[in-house]
Amino acid sequence: MQHNLMTSRKFAPLFWTQFLTAFNDNFLKNTLVFLILFK
Repeated sequence: MQHNLMTSRKFAPLFWTQFLTAFNDNFLKNTLVFLILFK
């Protein structure tokens, strides 16, 4: 019996946390770079 982790409900919070953390980290880095470049 094979379960797909991407559709498993008990792993959903983990995937969302990882995705949002990576997105937020990249967003903050890019914002800082743009603020420095276009100052």
